[in-house]
Amino acid sequence: MKHRNSILHELNKIEGLTNQLNFIVNQQQPIEEYRAALERIRESIEQARTYIESEPVDGYELNVAAQ
Repeated sequence: MKHRNSILHELNKIEGLTNQLNFIVNQQQPIEEYRAALERIRESIEQARTYIESEPVDGYELNVAAQ
């Protein structure tokens, strides 16, 4: 996988942001901070999706898709 490290980085970032969401809720911080963290999560998911879609499709994936 060509973008393995980049994808893992995005997943780690998402994990950290979910922890941040927990903190925001527990500390009863403003909803704007929660929404901003959600937007950063969406951006990380989209970036990970872009990395995955740029990966070449292997024979196994082609066989599974054909079934």
